[in-house]
Amino acid sequence: MKPLTQKTLYTCFTVVLGSTLILSGCGKSDSSSGSKATGAASATPSKPVPVTFSMNVNTVPDVENNEGIKWLNQKFNMDLKFTPIPNSNFQEKFNAMVASGEMPDVFTFNFDATAVKLIKQGAVAPLDDIIAKYPNLKYTKSHYDNMSYNGKVYGIPIARSLLSAPNAPLIRQDWLDKLKLPVPKTLDELYATMQAMTNNDPDGNGKKDTYGLQLGEITGRVGDFNGREFWGAADLLYSFGLDGSGWVLKDGQLVMNETLPEYKTYLDWLKKAIAEGLVDPDFALNKANQSQDKFFKNGKSGIAFDFVSNIRNFTSTVPKTTPGAKLTAFEPPVGPTGKSGVVSGPGNVGAIFISANAAKDANKVKTIMQWLDYGPSKDNGYVVGSAQKYNMLQNYGLEGVTFKKNADGNVEVTDKDKLAKLGGGYILPTQALPNPENTNYTKDTDDPDTLKLEIAANDILIKHLKASPIAGLQSATEQNTPDMYMDLVKAKVKYVMGQLSSAEWDQALKTFMDKNGTKVTQEYNEALKNVKK
Repeated sequence: MKPLTQKTLYTCFTVVLGSTLILSGCGKSDSSSGSKATGAASATPSKPVPVTFSMNVNTVPDVENNEGIKWLNQKFNMDLKFTPIPNSNFQEKFNAMVASGEMPDVFTFNFDATAVKLIKQGAVAPLDDIIAKYPNLKYTKSHYDNMSYNGKVYGIPIARSLLSAPNAPLIRQDWLDKLKLPVPKTLDELYATMQAMTNNDPDGNGKKDTYGLQLGEITGRVGDFNGREFWGAADLLYSFGLDGSGWVLKDGQLVMNETLPEYKTYLDWLKKAIAEGLVDPDFALNKANQSQDKFFKNGKSGIAFDFVSNIRNFTSTVPKTTPGAKLTAFEPPVGPTGKSGVVSGPGNVGAIFISANAAKDANKVKTIMQWLDYGPSKDNGYVVGSAQKYNMLQNYGLEGVTFKKNADGNVEVTDKDKLAKLGGGYILPTQALPNPENTNYTKDTDDPDTLKLEIAANDILIKHLKASPIAGLQSATEQNTPDMYMDLVKAKVKYVMGQLSSAEWDQALKTFMDKNGTKVTQEYNEALKNVKK
């Protein structure tokens, strides 16, 4: 929430955590970590355990006079020294901190090449045995796959639902009704639907101004969701027997999508659709948000693979200008060999590490883990009717300081400025996940039809999520060469637009493999072999 090598999907993770509403209606686990965040903590021993903590932040909270830190310190008998570092110069500041020998006890980082370097240096501790003792931090295997190196877990995920990144297949139901077409189930049916939505005036205005499929640009940058594929196209890869992560595990070896014959078939399918005008003609120029606006706000395209959270943008805008406009979520189209799927999210927006030096102190580790285990716990929650709510400190702060409880059990923010200065998502970086999972990115305030569609789309995603075969694996060349795919994707764009011949595409691919592709493939397979040891 990483196609992106999914493990690095969200490079600026604290933008999410810094906002006060992390996940609404969230839930998980049954452990008791202590009393609720009511503004009055229990008595503690006289010698607090010192814990240094560093995190990159979008908005710097008040550290010197932070009521939340004071409350956590009293609750867990610790002396938390929090060093927030602005995103704008985080890498520089953090590197300087490490170089000076001031490695914090706990710090957050993306699980990237820098993190792997610290692991190789022995600067951070493996956490497998430690995590096992704290039930609220027992996220799924998929969550921890992206926190692992050489078969060991080194990070606690700043967790988010696996549904946070996947693109749901969405289609204009009102256009299907007008054209008397069923929801497409196969790749061939999808193509025929794209043709009808382009050529048969589905909006009834007498003009040929609609198109079947909405796509956006490829950036060519490592780590971007659309780094190697057009925005909105990655899930189609599964229908061709490929993988939305960009890598196929074949006979025990990782192989780049582009090197397989099935990939040429996919490109030719896309090339044909573009030549027939079935795809937004500005697809290669559309930024991701521009592509989204064209589908969810302008209503001139019929099919998109995009975030469930954008559905409400459609339901709140398009029906106002086009009465009767309606979306439907549909199963990912099945290809000729019976395959389909959607790219799973990485399950995190960053990782929490514990330094090797801190790990030598068992009491300090226990204190740190009790603090982190509290984040996703029921104790850090409240009940509305029969519904258990979670993430109270992260979302609302402290009762009597930043929020109050109403008679119905709901909480209401009373001081937004204090809540922002408290920075609950920073001082308590762990959180519970949506429960049930299909409520991810839904809102209780949505109108019933929108909420029903969001949940239906999530239910489809849950059935078809495909874990990335490179989850938890690293390629130093890829991490250190962020623009390594640039020339290849430029050739890809030219090929699907009919500006390169088949032979010229083959040569562009060979040039890429000779320069970086083969080396990256070797590095990923070496990492895969190490994990299996």
